[in-house]
Amino acid sequence: MATEDDPFCNAEIVNSESVYTNRRFFVLYNIRPTVPGHVLLIPKRHVEHITELDSEEMRYMHAALKAVIPVLLKEYDADDSSYNLIIQAGKYSGMSIRHLHMHIIPRNKTDRYQKRNNALYTDIERSRKGLGKTHVKEQIARLKNVFAKRGSTR
Repeated sequence: MATEDDPFCNAEIVNSESVYTNRRFFVLYNIRPTVPGHVLLIPKRHVEHITELDSEEMRYMHAALKAVIPVLLKEYDADDSSYNLIIQAGKYSGMSIRHLHMHIIPRNKTDRYQKRNNALYTDIERSRKGLGKTHVKEQIARLKNVFAKRGSTR
């Protein structure tokens, strides 16, 4: 059940900040990215757990991953096609917004987590560290432009 304080159910946020959409999912640049290119893949229908997705939504999630990951890897110079996919589900996982979302995080040998990979998960859970609001706004514009050129938005 959607709640008023769920930003992923807020049409204004979704419409203004989505960098990619398909019929069932949208992608937002994380407002507190752990590394450049950190985005969230979010179902348009309000669900809390991946097990609540129907088979059509699963197909659209897969299609979104296939469309978004290669772009992120290229745009953010991911080394050796490296990235993390992270879903935090349930109260004790660190899930901060009770709406299913998957973190897609391009990685490279120069990102700040190379010597301490597990700290990435701690920072995601805390949602306190980030790269700043200016960075986020610039990256939203960047990715909207990239996907628009590919004809892959909306």
